[in-house]
Order: sequence, then C-alpha cells, then structure tokens
Amino acid sequence: MGKTGSLDSCSAILSGLAKRLGLESRLLEFRLQHHWGDIVGEPIASQTWPDHIRFNKLYLIVRNSVWLQQLTFLKPVLLAKLRHVAGTEQIGEIVLRVGEIPAPP
Repeated sequence: MGKTGSLDSCSAILSGLAKRLGLESRLLEFRLQHHWGDIVGEPIASQTWPDHIRFNKLYLIVRNSVWLQQLTFLKPVLLAKLRHVAGTEQIGEIVLRVGEIPAPP
C-alpha cells in the first residue's frame, strides 16, 4: 500500500486559506470583538471597542477622553495581552480614538 499523507486539522486548513486570501486581520478583528471582555477584562472592555486592524495597528474606540488618557498609560500592558492572543506579528501598535462604542454582539 502507498504511504498516506498526514491529515491537517480543520483549523490549520482554514488558517492557511485565510492567509492566502488576505483575511487574517479580518478574522482577528472578529475574534477580538467576540472575546474582548475575556482578553482585556470587563472594566476596560466596557469602555472600549476593537474597531479594526490595518497595517498591524489595532484601532481602538474609547468611550471618552478620560479613558483615552488612562489607556495611553496602559498601552504596553494591552499590547502584551493582545500579542499573546494574536501573535507578535499581527498587532504592532494600538491607536486610540474617542468615539461611540457599539452594543456588544
């Protein structure tokens, strides 16, 4: 009998397909939005929203300027958490802006 090839997991196949189609950042946005409270904790999650990722920058909507100022000091901590979840090459910087936070999904 011939040698059978190894079976790839569904996750590995979808990950490879997303990479080839250029959908990695969009899938990461989706994952961050659905697990935001678990990643950053409820106090920060209630005041922020991960809007989108472009050119390795996460654009984060913040409820008001007071939280924007506070999160400016917490950027290194947030970036470390996000890199742990997403990988070091996908998010290199966080850009904060004040705006309206959408209702949770």
